[in-house]
Amino acid sequence: MPPWLAHLTVWLDDAPSDVAWPGLIARYVRVLHRLHELAPEHLTKLDYECRAIAVREARSHTEDPPALVAIDGVLVLLDRAAAGGVVQEIEWAAAEAEAWAAAEAAAEAAAGGLCPMIPLPAGIAGQPGELLGSLPRPR
Repeated sequence: MPPWLAHLTVWLDDAPSDVAWPGLIARYVRVLHRLHELAPEHLTKLDYECRAIAVREARSHTEDPPALVAIDGVLVLLDRAAAGGVVQEIEWAAAEAEAWAAAEAAAEAAAGGLCPMIPLPAGIAGQPGELLGSLPRPR
């Protein structure tokens, strides 16, 4: 099982209602039994598709214009990668920088401009390099 799917599994198991859980898990087990049939490149595409789904869900929870622009930029890259297209490292880096700038501006606005962003040590979740999750981008 690819690491990204293992991380996602925890959320699948934790999210449904008690009524929906048995059917969801049964379906997931059927998928897992066939996972070995997929080519590695298909698994990579699925990784990007799953990330795009999560980003779209997060997008539905904001109306902040700079955040929406940054999110849409990330979605363009994820959709291209999911379709099998090439995304250059510089494009990921630019999208990440734009997303962090939007996040910092939103945090500053939420604090009323009274509280500057306090940088955390590298490696703490939420720091640069962690924008699209704690897993490295597929290569």
